[in-house]
Amino acid sequence: MDTQKLQALLKGQSKNIVIVTHKNPDGDAMGSSLGLYHILKNAGHNVHVITPNDYPSFLKWMPGEKDVWRYEWTKSRSHKTIMGADMIFCLDFNDISRIEALGAEVTASKAIKVLIDHHLTPVVDVDYTYSDDNMIATAEMIYHFAQKMDMLEFLDKDSATCIYTGILTDSGEFAFPKTSAVTHYVVSELMKKGVDNYAVYQHIYMSFAQSRLLLLGKSLSNMHIFSEQAAVCMTLTQEELDAAGFKKGDTEGFVNYGLTIKNINVSCIFIENKSEGIIKVSLRSKGNFSVNEMSRQFFNGAGHINAAGGQLPTTDMQYAVSRFKEAVEYYKDAILASNEQK
Repeated sequence: MDTQKLQALLKGQSKNIVIVTHKNPDGDAMGSSLGLYHILKNAGHNVHVITPNDYPSFLKWMPGEKDVWRYEWTKSRSHKTIMGADMIFCLDFNDISRIEALGAEVTASKAIKVLIDHHLTPVVDVDYTYSDDNMIATAEMIYHFAQKMDMLEFLDKDSATCIYTGILTDSGEFAFPKTSAVTHYVVSELMKKGVDNYAVYQHIYMSFAQSRLLLLGKSLSNMHIFSEQAAVCMTLTQEELDAAGFKKGDTEGFVNYGLTIKNINVSCIFIENKSEGIIKVSLRSKGNFSVNEMSRQFFNGAGHINAAGGQLPTTDMQYAVSRFKEAVEYYKDAILASNEQK
């Protein structure tokens, strides 16, 4: 990334800027997008955040959230705004397919494009790339990006709160391995701007719908344990989702519960989406076992070493579980060796 050229662009006259992030935005996607949104607005730019679709209600309290456009509902004005943009920031995704139909709009735009992302092997066609898969969250990268651009003067309480939210959620409440001393330094700087850490925690983790807890209980009761392979998987069918009154975001984080079991190194959850004719897959691991590799080979997906996603082109849950059994047997030795530690 040519820091000086990009800095000159952002420090110059006001620009029309669009920020886009991946489908089904999570805390990091929205935290990084809205954090950058506030910084750029404070610097005098005209900024719009556009997401491919809607996101969970527990993210709808963040400062600036009411200004976010969902592309699925705003195609006409989103198209006009993207085509008229001077710059487009692509946040928290490493492949243009992750923003689905919005990707064609971004690709067609003549705007200067900037990628900021912490996933492995980015393949997005942009003019400037800031990629670091050692970062715990794209939101943390937004702080460093502002620092590189000499724009920390525009970091205020609102932007700091959004960035903090992204770091909190993608770091597993500061527990995941890539949470570093630098991460904690950034958090301390954000809190100096007035971030109310307990208020953020309450919004994210203490405002769940009843449907979430019903589904958590169901997913745990549906757990399949493969002790010899140090792995577990959970399942939720469309019928079970409907019976509980499923809302977007209800199953966020369920996959992590499998890793709370002693001597389990890989956890998976399969969630049926009958309307799309698929089963969505989320994978997590301990130690140095790569669920990114497993997802690529068995579940048509990708991600990080310890967190990945994918999908199966079926609604047959028995097949999904058998596919997982096949995968963990194939990687058995690596899974068992992955957490021989401390």
